[in-house]
Amino acid sequence: MRSFLSKALPTMIAALFSVASLVSAENKVAYDQGYEVDETQLKGIYNTSASIDVESSWDFYANGSFIYWFAKEQGLELGTFFPTTTPLNLKPINFPFTYKPGFKVGMGTHFNHDDWNVYAQYTRLMFRKGHYVTAPITSYTIHPFWNMVPLSDLSARWKLNFNMFDLECARPYFVGKKISFTPHTGLRGGWINQRLVLGGIDATSVFHEDHIVRSNSWLLGIKAGLDTNWNIGGGFRFIGNAAGSLLYQHFKIHDLQSFYSLSVPTIKIPLLNTRDRKGQITPNFEAALGMGWGTYLDNNNWHFDLTAAYEFSYYWNQNKMRSLKDANSSFIDGDSGDLMFHGLTMNARVDF
Repeated sequence: MRSFLSKALPTMIAALFSVASLVSAENKVAYDQGYEVDETQLKGIYNTSASIDVESSWDFYANGSFIYWFAKEQGLELGTFFPTTTPLNLKPINFPFTYKPGFKVGMGTHFNHDDWNVYAQYTRLMFRKGHYVTAPITSYTIHPFWNMVPLSDLSARWKLNFNMFDLECARPYFVGKKISFTPHTGLRGGWINQRLVLGGIDATSVFHEDHIVRSNSWLLGIKAGLDTNWNIGGGFRFIGNAAGSLLYQHFKIHDLQSFYSLSVPTIKIPLLNTRDRKGQITPNFEAALGMGWGTYLDNNNWHFDLTAAYEFSYYWNQNKMRSLKDANSSFIDGDSGDLMFHGLTMNARVDF
C-alpha cells in the first residue's frame, strides 16, 4: 500500500497542477480588450467583453467633444416678395440657417456586473442668427408669414438654446474577430428654448411692427441604441452608430405683436398677446458615421482615443411658435415643424 501511494501520489499532484494551470490559462485575457482579436482567443457562447480595460484601479473614463452642427427648423420661412403688377412672380424669403459650434462632455465607469458600463453626457448648442431683407424694387412688397400687414422691409432674429442630458447603461462585446457592438439603453432629458424676433416697416412707411414669439420646453424619456466599431488595424476603426428616443415634452408658448408710429416711436400699441401650454410625445432619432483611433499607454494604465464623425439628430414637432401663429392669424391647427441637426463631432476620450 505504501509502495502504491509513493508511486501514485507524485502523479496525482502533477495532474492537479496541470489542471490548475489550464484553468488559469483559460481565464487569462491574451489580447488587448477593445481591439481586433483572433478567433481562437474568443470564448464560445458568451459574448466576450470589448470594454477598454486599463490596469488602473480607478476604471473611469472621461470625454469631451467639439461639435460644429447645422441647425434648421421647419416652418421658419419669413414670407414672399410679392409683385404689385402682373405677372405674379413670387420670390420666397427663407431663413438663412448655418453651422454653429457647441460641445459635449461626459464621464463613465466600468462595472464587474457582466462587464456593464454606465455613462453620463451633456450636450449644449447655442444658435443665434439674424436676417434682414428689403423689397428689391418699388413694384414689390413683402408679404410676411408672421406679421400682420405687407412690409417694405423685414428683419428676423432666431435664437435656439439646446441642452440635452443622457444617462446610459451599455455593454461592449465582440461579434467577430474585428467587429464589436455596444448596445445601450437609458434616459434622455433636457430643454429646448427658442425665440423669434421680427420687425418691419409697413409698405406705406407709416408704422413699424414688432413681433416676438417664444417657445420654452423641457423633455424627458427613454433612449436605446447601438454603437459599432469596425477595426481595420493599427488602432484605427470605422464607426457606425444609431439611437432612438421617445420623450415626453412640455411647451410654454408666447406670441406678442405690437406696433408704433414712425412719427411717434415712443408709444407702442399692442396688437396681440397670446399664451399657450402644450404637451406631446416627441420621437428623436440620431445617427453617426466616422473614424476613430486609440491606443493603450503606460503599460495599459491609460487609454487614449480620438474620433471624428458626422452626426445627424432629428426632433419631431418642435415649432410650436408657428403653430400658435397659425392658430391666431388663420384659425387653423397646423403641423409643427421639425428640428434637425447635422454636422461634425470631434471627440477625445481618456480611460484611467
